[in-house]
Amino acid sequence: MALTSMNTAMVVGNLAADVEVKEVELSDRQSQVAEAVIYVRYRRNREESFRVDLSIWEGSPGWRVLDYLKKGSLICVYGAMEPSPYITSTSNEPRAGLQINPVDRVELISVKGEDEADGAQPEPAEAAA
Repeated sequence: MALTSMNTAMVVGNLAADVEVKEVELSDRQSQVAEAVIYVRYRRNREESFRVDLSIWEGSPGWRVLDYLKKGSLICVYGAMEPSPYITSTSNEPRAGLQINPVDRVELISVKGEDEADGAQPEPAEAAA
């Protein structure tokens, strides 16, 4: 699959919350966009992480997997990365944020199921006789 631009990044992280789908009005029509946040952990210090805001537009290849994106799922996203600086609400410090808009592709690495959310272990599959 071809990506849409040369400004393409690949980021792997865990979803901070379930995806929110919103209606947006474009100049000629209505459309939907799904917004999500993933947290990416630093390789050297696993306690540190940073956030990446995602925008997945209706009709994109990433839109097809929205039903499987649950809080805590580990995903890999591809798309155009932009800086998104912000000021923290608690300490009023400037931070460097990132945003992928639009997300071109989403790959599911580890999906959190409802069984995993309440601590239950999935049943092992029985071997065929």
